[in-house]
Amino acid sequence: MTEIIRINLRTRWEYSVRVIAADGRIDTIVGPGDALAFLVTRWRGLKGPSYKIARKSCQDALRGHVGTALSRAHFITACLDADILE
Repeated sequence: MTEIIRINLRTRWEYSVRVIAADGRIDTIVGPGDALAFLVTRWRGLKGPSYKIARKSCQDALRGHVGTALSRAHFITACLDADILE
């Protein structure tokens, strides 16, 4: 049996987060979908514990399993650890 996982890519945070990508550009992250894409494709820091927590939290927020505020907090923590917040 195939399991269908429903996600909402339009989920947004109340406040965006500005970060420095691997190529040096400034990206504005507006929700867990953007954050997950950033973590997977443009991350420039170590992929330690806070990175892994942020990635899972963003996935869970897209699935509706955790609140978006929690995913934002975990994303910010990972960015602070990597020193990439603008």
